[in-house]
Amino acid sequence: MKKAVHFGAGNIGRGFIAPVLQENEYEVIFVDINNELIQQINNLNQYNVTSLSLENSTNKIVENVNHVIGQQLLVKRENDLFEDHYLFPMLLLSNPNK
Repeated sequence: MKKAVHFGAGNIGRGFIAPVLQENEYEVIFVDINNELIQQINNLNQYNVTSLSLENSTNKIVENVNHVIGQQLLVKRENDLFEDHYLFPMLLLSNPNK
């Protein structure tokens, strides 16, 4: 399976980009600084995405999410993350200004 690293496990990364990548046979690896969110995703190995429209809402469970890396772990694993055995054809970033 192809791998993609996405920097930012917020609404855009989890709610839009990761589901599209998974539908195209990518394993998604998140990097984020929100350690509480990272711990929650790693413990469940999945998360729920709710989409709203004027007519209805839909829920989708994004499964097989088990590689979420926090800022502290990234600093410790920076060299490991990008070594030869971790070649990623795709690196993505979503970090909207607040």
